[in-house]
Amino acid sequence: MDTSLQNELRQKMRELRDLGGYSQKDMADAMEITQPSFFKVQNGHIELSISHISGCSELFCVTPTESISLSTDELASRIKKKSPPPPEK
Repeated sequence: MDTSLQNELRQKMRELRDLGGYSQKDMADAMEITQPSFFKVQNGHIELSISHISGCSELFCVTPTESISLSTDELASRIKKKSPPPPEK
């Protein structure tokens, strides 16, 4: 995958993670990797793979194609936001 596309997708992933209220652990679980590995993917130390994109897309409830082709603004209105935890009793 092209380096500039990888960088664009990493930035998009970071922004959508923040907008959706997801932690690095949530993202790592969706990608089926550890949180330290997710940190390395997000920061460019590990190459972003199709399986990483698929995992994030599934978490956000969008298709991998939408994740790649739509802008962050377009995706922001479509992604599934993390549900807040239930109130404590």
